[in-house]
Amino acid sequence: MPAPAGKPVNGYNQAFMRGIRLTWKGAALMAVCIAMLGGAARFRAHGLVFDSPGTQAMNELYQAAQSDITKGNYSAAAEKFRQMLKLDPNSPEVWSDLGVAYSMQGRHQEAVEIFEKALQLNPSLRSANLMLGIELVRLGKPEGAIPHLELVLKLQPADGDALSALASAFFATHQFEKAADVFRRESQLEGKAANAWYGIGISFEHVAEDAARRLGGMEKGSAYYHELVGEFLTSEDLGSAQQAAAIDAEKDLRSALERAGDAAEGFHAALGFALLKAGDVSQASKEFETELRAYPGSLDGKLGLVEVALAKRDFAAAAASLCGIDATDAGYYESHLTALVASLGSNAESAFADYLGGAGIPASCSAAIEDLKVALGPTSLTAGLGRAFEIPRPVAQGSGSNEDSRRAQARAEFAAGHYTLCAQTLAGASFLKSSDDSVLARCAFLSGYYLVAYDAAKNLLAGAADSVPGTYWKAEAAKKLSQSAFEKALSISPDSWQGRVLMGDIYRQQSKWDLAISEYTAAAKLMPTSPAAELGLGTVYWQNGQNGPAESALRTALKIDADNPQTNFELGDLLVREHRFEEAAPYLERTVNERPDFLPAHADLAKVYIAGQNTARAMAEVLKALPTDQTGDLHYQLYLLYKKQGMAGQAQTALEQSQKLRAGALETRQKNLEEALHLSKQADGLGEP
Repeated sequence: MPAPAGKPVNGYNQAFMRGIRLTWKGAALMAVCIAMLGGAARFRAHGLVFDSPGTQAMNELYQAAQSDITKGNYSAAAEKFRQMLKLDPNSPEVWSDLGVAYSMQGRHQEAVEIFEKALQLNPSLRSANLMLGIELVRLGKPEGAIPHLELVLKLQPADGDALSALASAFFATHQFEKAADVFRRESQLEGKAANAWYGIGISFEHVAEDAARRLGGMEKGSAYYHELVGEFLTSEDLGSAQQAAAIDAEKDLRSALERAGDAAEGFHAALGFALLKAGDVSQASKEFETELRAYPGSLDGKLGLVEVALAKRDFAAAAASLCGIDATDAGYYESHLTALVASLGSNAESAFADYLGGAGIPASCSAAIEDLKVALGPTSLTAGLGRAFEIPRPVAQGSGSNEDSRRAQARAEFAAGHYTLCAQTLAGASFLKSSDDSVLARCAFLSGYYLVAYDAAKNLLAGAADSVPGTYWKAEAAKKLSQSAFEKALSISPDSWQGRVLMGDIYRQQSKWDLAISEYTAAAKLMPTSPAAELGLGTVYWQNGQNGPAESALRTALKIDADNPQTNFELGDLLVREHRFEEAAPYLERTVNERPDFLPAHADLAKVYIAGQNTARAMAEVLKALPTDQTGDLHYQLYLLYKKQGMAGQAQTALEQSQKLRAGALETRQKNLEEALHLSKQADGLGEP
């Protein structure tokens, strides 16, 4: 079983972030440069003293340089600045202006050297520090840029250009938490919010992935590890591997239950959701009921039974239960509507919406049902993330309350499903211990206060860097914060190229292929220098087996960004499908070099080496990819390789495992078909009630 990091989601992030960096490195950088050369008033603001014999000549040269800049003749302006330096070689301001002129000409390495000269004369000169930081990021030297940009922000905390560059520098050095913090500061500035929220989303997505990878590395036998893997496989869109992923999720969540012991709350419900996705409604219902018997206040268990009722087309029961959930905790209800709607097929979604349109809903539940109708509507793509970056308002405590009573109160609120109240009781409390932070992380997460959950997880990790619950909740909360940030960016700038890419991603994940293609195509026209749109197009075609257009789009994306692991994998996989094994090899090798934990690429490489009669390398790749084998195919290939090498015992074992997996996959398919037929009869009024 691969850890969640096995899916190279950062391939999409890298493509997206590359496009954002190209945006500010182009027109935005030119605007910064022009501002740095902003006229005689700015020149005087440097603090030059005009009482030397060369003052008049300096003024005349500067005015001439300004005229050259206005005409776009930056080479001529640079010459004027060089002449000024002959008159006053110790002016850090003129050295900085010369550096800016070089930047405008594209002489970036020379500009760096000039800015460094200016800073030797005046280390705190803002313009030189800013431009040197930007140029170092541009030249792929972000580590060197960070101290210069931090100095600029110390002098002027709201400098949007310095914030943009510093966030990019932190991102490029894989300091994703710091990048998210700086992007959040940038998001408060007028005109900067959309790009900043995109950056926040991408940064938190990396934080989530890194935390998931660390969790897998620190304790693969833990309940939290198996729950995270199971929930990842249940929630992610994995294309044609969806059914196998659902089966994997079930296995991992059962392992989580075995290891959870007394901390098993939520695990039966998580298993139930995995079983629903795998099509086993009856067994899922039993898991939700087990959850509620053990933890009667569990809203996860109650929401699971809502999904069971919806699968059976019992809309009245589903609506009544949803009203009860909303009455218990509106925050939980709102933050889980999107997942609920996503669990429905298009037919069930339409039928449920029709039912709600004609049903008599009690006045006490009307607001909750209206929210549900919006979520079911054609224009609703995301919802329930409005609280993500908010802090819950603390509940006033009685005069007799103390630390122990607040802890007891929070635990009682949690047990009753009042997660928002629990978060309000604990958030901001100064007495929190690690166990309190764990309760706060869970309550805040379940009620939609994801930043609070994230901070609580960080507190757990500050106390113990190897905290499994802390790492788990950090991964989960960061994922939600990423989604919320993208939602905010879309609301600010839906028609930008970034917005179009994100809309394409949403439609692709919902299997609305034509709409996804339309959005990606529009994004490619708006930003042809970003690989994100072409990767999105290629992925849609690749997922649907349209190899010709997929290959064209993926090759275009690789011309822009040759090292992107997702693009390389999809093109390599496509070529393997067409038995173009020799062509596929370099793309797949590039993928595993970048992402050695991405097991599907190893499975494809095994086919490449088998075709090339390279038995040793084929064996190595098959062994790496074995955890992904759900149908027995890889074990059968292993059987053939062992047999070829005369290893009869190992070959027989591999063959038996292959046959066992094939039989299990066939049984699962048959069970799912029978369940689907049963539900279909129930929906038509022909089956058992």
